[in-house]
Amino acid sequence: PSGPALQPSDVFEQPQALGQKKIEFHISAEVSTILEGPRQNQEPQFADAAE
Repeated sequence: PSGPALQPSDVFEQPQALGQKKIEFHISAEVSTILEGPRQNQEPQFADAAE
């Protein structure tokens, strides 16, 4: 196609892109909770890796 390439605004307007962001954020939040939870019982190096 001779049209312009997809622009950020076009991608952000697509529900799929937003859905992926939501999923990624949800996973990141879950991982943070998992790391912050048992981290207290883990070795100090585990906390250093999280920071």
